[in-house]
This record gives sequence, C-alpha cells and structure tokens, in this order.
Amino acid sequence: MPDHQRAQARQARREELGQQLLYEGRCLAIFIAPSFDAYGRRFSPLEYAAQMRDFTSFFDEIALACAERIADRKEEKGGNATEAFESIVKDIGKPDAPDRLETFYEEVTQRARYWRYGDGE
Repeated sequence: MPDHQRAQARQARREELGQQLLYEGRCLAIFIAPSFDAYGRRFSPLEYAAQMRDFTSFFDEIALACAERIADRKEEKGGNATEAFESIVKDIGKPDAPDRLETFYEEVTQRARYWRYGDGE
C-alpha cells in the first residue's frame, strides 16, 4: 500500500476508535516504553538509546496499535476504555509471567510497523 493510502487508513482508524481510546492508547504506549531500569540492566546505555530512538520514531503508530488492543479488550470484557486499559496493564504486569510485557511489546510494535511500513499484520 502506498504511503499516502496507509496514512489515510491510519487516520480513518483513529477516527473510528475515537478520542478516549486514542488517549488510553497513548497512555499504554508510554507504559510499555522501554525503561532504562529494565532495559539498561541487560544492555549498554548505547543499545538502550538505540531502542528508545526506534520506539520514539514511530510512537504515533505504537499508540494507535495500543488503542486497537484496548478496543479489542473493551469488546472482549465489556466496560469502558479505562477499564480495558487497566485490564491489559494488570495482565502484562503479572509477576508469574515476566515475559508477558515483552511479548505484548513485540506484538504491538509489529502492528505499529504494519501501520508505518505495511509489513505483516
């Protein structure tokens, strides 16, 4: 899909989701952002900086992908966007499954890359 069509599709999706879901999506994107405490312990500061540059370079697409996940959870569980956001945060933050956040992050960034580059789905 050409860039202008992808941009139009992103805008249409944003309008479809609405402001509340987009707001919660931005909050979730900030929540899953690589933190230096977590990421920096495993990698050098330079690698962390590269990871953050990658994350911030397509933050809007990550926030949109997060909003989509919140919309899915809202539909699945009922309630409002804030409750769906809280449900996701509780799920990915469970100490018995430390890889959930990493898995969630990978899924969301894959979807964000789709919105940016058209790769995968």
